[in-house]
Amino acid sequence: MRSLVPLPAMSSHGGRLFRCSSHNVVVGYGGGNRPCSVYGDLHCCPRKHHGVTRVFSSGFAIAGNRRFTLTYDHCGCGARILTRAANTYCG
Repeated sequence: MRSLVPLPAMSSHGGRLFRCSSHNVVVGYGGGNRPCSVYGDLHCCPRKHHGVTRVFSSGFAIAGNRRFTLTYDHCGCGARILTRAANTYCG
């Protein structure tokens, strides 16, 4: 099952996702609340020549005209998002 992605999040390339948009949707993660990643947030990839790319959302989780990023969605460099919030499954 795929779930919402709390920020900061890790990718399959070892990079991190960070927020570049403003919204008020949060998920419980690690004992606290964190903002969710949405379409267009940024991914900083440590692989050579990849740099900073946008996060692409599958569009399966939409609220208030925002497409939320789900686990295993892609980044512009081809990395997949690995971090997930427990109990926020989208099927």
